[in-house]
Amino acid sequence: MNAFRFIPSPRVPYADVTRRLKKIRWGTLSRLGIVSGFPILLWSHTPPRPRGNVVISAGIHGDEPAGVECVLQLLEKRPRWLDHFHLSIFPCLNPWGYEHNSRVNESGLDLNRQWRGACVSEVALARRALGDRQFDFTICLHEDYDATGFYIYELAATGVSRVGPAIVKTVSKFLPIERRAIIEGRRANDGVVTRPMESLRRRRHWPEAILHFMRHTHHSMTSETPTHFPIEKRARAHAETIRVAAARFLTSSRPGSKC
Repeated sequence: MNAFRFIPSPRVPYADVTRRLKKIRWGTLSRLGIVSGFPILLWSHTPPRPRGNVVISAGIHGDEPAGVECVLQLLEKRPRWLDHFHLSIFPCLNPWGYEHNSRVNESGLDLNRQWRGACVSEVALARRALGDRQFDFTICLHEDYDATGFYIYELAATGVSRVGPAIVKTVSKFLPIERRAIIEGRRANDGVVTRPMESLRRRRHWPEAILHFMRHTHHSMTSETPTHFPIEKRARAHAETIRVAAARFLTSSRPGSKC
């Protein structure tokens, strides 16, 4: 039990989320299907000369609104570096949960444990949208009610963190970092949690990030913000995660780069 008193996050109805998305005048907003009376949406964009192919996902746990807000602000502000990427963005994968401030969906399922084998509707729609495409990196935006600071999971083909420490350093300027040596049963190093490949294959229930890593990318990240801090700072932490990861990728993909 941490020392922070829980303060409910400011949130908007899912209808306001869809309204804001429809007002964005670039990219393409697609409805993948209807689940529990709510549309599951995909926002995508392909610039003329993309240098990378990226997936960003938010709102799979409906009681974690900062990732959804981050996506909305990112698309509304449209920083110039976004135009270097083909983007596939799931703004809110659990709209029923988001509307009801619930981690689970209407059937009581944690959607972030449904990505291996048979799929529930929300996950099936997302997996169909991903198809068999490959991505340079993927980022899932999450929150942690028990955390006292920001941390990040990083899955990389080498088993070594590629960008996590740089993300943590940037976020530490405005949010504390989770310094526990063990986070959710996993070893952590100054807010960065990495996992060996063999542990992923043994896992019976795959989260979204593991599906991404096993089927679609060599580099998957999950940012975790501490829910007890203002949503503005949490959304900013997710945005900085995306920005720093993108900047590192663009630097390493330059011709002649040794990164």
